[in-house]
Amino acid sequence: MTVSHGKTHKYLGMTLDYTTSGQVKVTMFDYIEEILAAFDAVDPKATGTKASASLDKLFKVNEKCEKLGPKLATAFPLW
Repeated sequence: MTVSHGKTHKYLGMTLDYTTSGQVKVTMFDYIEEILAAFDAVDPKATGTKASASLDKLFKVNEKCEKLGPKLATAFPLW
C-alpha cells in the first residue's frame, strides 16, 4: 500500500485527477496499456479454454526438491 499526496492518485488501475476544482477525472490509460502489452505477449496460436488463469508451472511439483524436516512438515501439512 502506498500513500500519495497531491491532486492525482492511482488506485486499482485508475488515475484519479482532482486538478480541476469541484471535479474528478477518472482515467485508466496506464492500466489499458498494461493489458494490451500482456495481450501482445500471448502466443497467437494458443486456443481453447483453461481451468485457471494461473501459469501452468504453478501446479508443477519438483519431486527432486529438498523435503521439509519433521518440524516444518507439521507446520505445513498436506490437505
